[in-house]
Amino acid sequence: ARELSGPHPEIAQQAADKVLAVCRNEAIRNRALMLRAKPRSGPFIREWLVCGPYSKRGAFGAQALFALPFGPEVPGETVNWQAIPPSDSVNLAAFFPGKDDSAAYMRSQITSPRECDALLLMASDDGIKAWLNGAVVHSNNVDRGAVVDQDVAVVKLREGANELMLKITQGGGGWMGCAPPGANRR
Repeated sequence: ARELSGPHPEIAQQAADKVLAVCRNEAIRNRALMLRAKPRSGPFIREWLVCGPYSKRGAFGAQALFALPFGPEVPGETVNWQAIPPSDSVNLAAFFPGKDDSAAYMRSQITSPRECDALLLMASDDGIKAWLNGAVVHSNNVDRGAVVDQDVAVVKLREGANELMLKITQGGGGWMGCAPPGANRR
């Protein structure tokens, strides 16, 4: 089905739907979800709280900061979340000017009318780590510029409120993050 997804997306979609209807293996279900169609962003999450910036002496560059746990990752740590103006993407460089070699966190809620599988589409400049309802659902330790939908994670939304948290690392230059809320729900 993967080889058919380019020239014959409708056949790949049908195969993925059949697999999802009967398969209980999570890894295979995730592959089928990714085959259904090329993910496309829906409306972006526009309401975010942010905290940071966090840094550590001797840790230079986005990749060096990625594995270091700061504030929101440390149980019992007091964190000062701040609301920011609604936007399709969060320009962390504007919110925390001049803070190279740092990490910041973004938090929002996704409300789902029912329990469902979904694709979480994300973009970041630089690295990104995502938690949904307290569990890590995606991790990409990179030094890059942001391109919408450059990262995809298969997630399970529960009915009602779901808490999404992103860690975005910063080496230098641009610094941002964004995500649409549960694209391609099923």
